[in-house]
Amino acid sequence: MLAAAEPEMNDERYLWDGTGPVDPQVATLETTLAPLRYQRGPRRPRQYLAVAGALAGAIAATIAILVWTSVPAADSSWKLTRSDGSEQQLRVGQQVRTGGEEVSLRSAPTGFIQLEPNSELRVLSTGTETERVALEYGAMRAVIWAPPARFGVELPAATAVDLGCIYYLETSRDGDGRLRVEMGWVALQNGGAEAFIPAGASARIDSVRGPGIPVFDDAPEAFKTAVRSVEGDRALADLDALLRLARPRDALTLWHLLQRAQGPDRERVAGRFAALVRLPEGLDAATLAGGDPYSMDAAWNALQLGSTGWWRTWKRQWQPGRGL
Repeated sequence: MLAAAEPEMNDERYLWDGTGPVDPQVATLETTLAPLRYQRGPRRPRQYLAVAGALAGAIAATIAILVWTSVPAADSSWKLTRSDGSEQQLRVGQQVRTGGEEVSLRSAPTGFIQLEPNSELRVLSTGTETERVALEYGAMRAVIWAPPARFGVELPAATAVDLGCIYYLETSRDGDGRLRVEMGWVALQNGGAEAFIPAGASARIDSVRGPGIPVFDDAPEAFKTAVRSVEGDRALADLDALLRLARPRDALTLWHLLQRAQGPDRERVAGRFAALVRLPEGLDAATLAGGDPYSMDAAWNALQLGSTGWWRTWKRQWQPGRGL
């Protein structure tokens, strides 16, 4: 008697379209795996998909997005708190991007930052000597209790060094911005350009020139306009208006202008400064116009806003290789 013929094992039609001889092994596998077969669910109506998409977009726009660096980094001293009360420890190199809500960052040894909506901040470093963050764009309000010159904020066009204070800082992506100090002092630096802003004063930040000239917030609007014009290297008539409108309190602005003016303009600024401020013995307008460091330090001390020692300290702490 002849045995029944086995199906040809090289006939693969059953695997492709279900025709041809059935392979018993394949049939057994099909039976075993049948309970795991994919079951298509009911189609959701388009209205549901539209609502879900809108909701997802709204959520993405209102929560802070944390972007981790690809390289593992150490924990920073900063902890982020969202408006719903949830918290997250930030790491060095991590970015915080806000959507439609503001978030807060707190560091026990350093201070508190309120990051406004549509802003981006990055944690740069944390340590015992200096601590840094970068405000890439947007706005923040900082309340800092760390020792002076320990905390700094890098901006696209300047560096803000905290000297123990409360301040508001904003910048665009290209570097234009503004710093307003509510308490204490903040120093702005970019290369050789420097500005020292006390409580009650503000300074613009230019994407090209860096730190602007500090002006007290209670100064007349005409004086502020003249300062902005002189910052932009405009007509000499604006310098005349600036000097004419300056109050004794505005000598702070003139001291910064002395570092930027040249030639006859510098002499005019020095003359007006000497008329508004009682200079120490041995210092007059002509000497001040010379611009030597001793004269500038003596003129600063005459403003009675504190000696030059405190800002020389922060310059040592943030010199290349130690800070920024």
